[in-house]
Amino acid sequence: MNLGQAVAVCLYELSSRSGSGGLAGSGGVAGPAGRMESVKAGPPAASELDGSGLDRAASGRLDRLAGVVEETMEAAGYSPNLMKAANRHDLRLLLRRLSLSERDTRRILGLFRRISWRLRRAGRRTGGHLKEDARRACTAGADS
Repeated sequence: MNLGQAVAVCLYELSSRSGSGGLAGSGGVAGPAGRMESVKAGPPAASELDGSGLDRAASGRLDRLAGVVEETMEAAGYSPNLMKAANRHDLRLLLRRLSLSERDTRRILGLFRRISWRLRRAGRRTGGHLKEDARRACTAGADS
């Protein structure tokens, strides 16, 4: 496969998953074989809905969720500095693979905001030693 074909396949996958109208002004998108395929605009297709019939979460909402989860991981001392970029990347991929609905994303976002708030609050009360305590607890659990 050459670079042009790879780009066409990537754009096709992105447009078919996003539910957007495809390439601007074309009324379609190049398929894997390079043929133009029509993409309909309007209400979400059945493939864009999760099993309960709810809309999938928008990319911006998933990015916001990933940011809050990262803050929570940071507050808990989840990963060493060397692994933060890899964990961030894996987290963003995981959230997109889950195909969360808007409702589920809001609920999870609220959950992690509360956890992050509690961790920050507990860190202030303990003089900011929460990361060290959490790291010791994680390594102690791994040793047993």
